[in-house]
Amino acid sequence: AVEIAVDGVDALNKLNEKHIDAVITDIAMPRMDGNMLLNNIRRMDQYGSMPVIVVSGAYDPEAKKQFIDAGAQAFIVKSDFQRGNLLQAVEELLNVR
Repeated sequence: AVEIAVDGVDALNKLNEKHIDAVITDIAMPRMDGNMLLNNIRRMDQYGSMPVIVVSGAYDPEAKKQFIDAGAQAFIVKSDFQRGNLLQAVEELLNVR
């Protein structure tokens, strides 16, 4: 099952309301960007180690490093995006196959 959030604030609200196994986030979002969302997730005891995948519009090595250092497990560039890449990353992070 997939829950869709319109921005980082909505995502945090959903994390507080439901059990979520993983988060896929964009970098640029209204009200709360992906970096702030990731930092908030990592401060939540129950989600401190939850898999987070960041999807970016452009490859930016510094942004990738920043997100990985903050605890993101994967960073996918939209130009390289294929549905299979995302599903494979989710399956690997959740140990599902």
